Amino acid sequence: MDEMLSGELLDRSVVTTDGTTIGSLTDVTIDQRSGELLALVVESRREAIPDTITCERTDRGTVHIPIGEVDSIRDHIVIGRRKDRPTA
Repeated sequence: MDEMLSGELLDRSVVTTDGTTIGSLTDVTIDQRSGELLALVVESRREAIPDTITCERTDRGTVHIPIGEVDSIRDHIVIGRRKDRPTA
């Protein structure tokens, strides 16, 4: 099992599967009861996020992107599942 500490993810670029830069990761949200990772908190310009990405926009200039939108995590975080990859 590959593991990564949350601190290693902070400030990573968040991009769509087509390479559009959305912003950078500033935090994550976690369910307090289950410990399940729920969403990425991304600092982003509202217009940078395509309508195809499910997210909750805030008044603080961040968006909450559900963890189910994450396609991969490498040097950057890719969101928006590719059609050729099944959902979890």
